[in-house]
Amino acid sequence: FNMTSLVTAVLLGCASPGAKTMALPSEYQLRHMGWGSEMFIHFSITTFTGSQAGNQDPSLFAPNPATLNVSQWVEAAKSLNVPVAVLTAKHEAGYCIWPSKWSDYTIAKSRTVPDRDLVREFVDECRRQGIIPGLYFTFGAHDTGANASMIQINQMTELTTNYGEILYWWFGEPSHSVLYHYHAPCSKFQYSRSIEPQSTFS
Repeated sequence: FNMTSLVTAVLLGCASPGAKTMALPSEYQLRHMGWGSEMFIHFSITTFTGSQAGNQDPSLFAPNPATLNVSQWVEAAKSLNVPVAVLTAKHEAGYCIWPSKWSDYTIAKSRTVPDRDLVREFVDECRRQGIIPGLYFTFGAHDTGANASMIQINQMTELTTNYGEILYWWFGEPSHSVLYHYHAPCSKFQYSRSIEPQSTFS
């Protein structure tokens, strides 16, 4: 079964009879379809509190440092023959599992693992084991105030410049945010594409 051929055939069939050009998948879409499957890893303050609120005590992110094993996550992906694994660098609560300089709502405030950077551990381990690392990033509940959008862009700069090439981004965004709209000049889609032109977005 060839998903790429199927999608191409469907797109060709959708072209109007008088069309001079036909809609075809982009190189990024073809690559994404070629992956076939991916593994999504949700790990955030919500894992420990059950809440997506943005005003939680950041120290409540409290994994056991002796058993927090990012290598095991990636090994699980590899055992499933999944080519891509996606980690929630920042999920709906707005908590960052890397020590972002642009927020105090991060792993740096954890009472158990304040010196760890789980994004760094994840991307390094993925590359070591031959898995493509992807990151989930969203405008979280913690992100309020006049500078919220700029903080988002600054955090995206951290992720796109400090962790090597990230070929897959999964963005979540409230529809009222200017960063949500794909064609907005300051959207995370366009911003990420300008820094990492080979990336695929969901």
